[in-house]
Amino acid sequence: MLEATVKSSFVLSKVVKMLSYFSPITIILVTMIAGALYVYNKRRARLVKLIEKIPGPASMPLLGNSLHINVDHDEIFNRIISIRKLYGRQQGFSRAWNGPMPYVMISKASAVEVGYDQCPILDECFLIDAVTKS
Repeated sequence: MLEATVKSSFVLSKVVKMLSYFSPITIILVTMIAGALYVYNKRRARLVKLIEKIPGPASMPLLGNSLHINVDHDEIFNRIISIRKLYGRQQGFSRAWNGPMPYVMISKASAVEVGYDQCPILDECFLIDAVTKS
């Protein structure tokens, strides 16, 4: 039954022929790597979806906004300030991607107050300790 299905299907016969060139260990490793990449991308999709709601410049898939800040160290600060002025003037925050890592830049105290008021776990001592240690 299975052999008849493979012989009658052109695509399936080509896939079986191609897989016969590889060892079972190679097929298992490739399947595991593909599965791990799928799970990673599925978990990361929620983060990307939420971060993309924050205003900021368009980014490339793997590079992010690295091309925007690929300048001398004197110019980096000016570029970051220009991103804030262009995208984060009203809300008080903007985002940029440095490769696969998102960065949220907060420039107004009102943007922090909204999150602070909604999160009762944080208290002033924690914030003061975090600021004085850095």
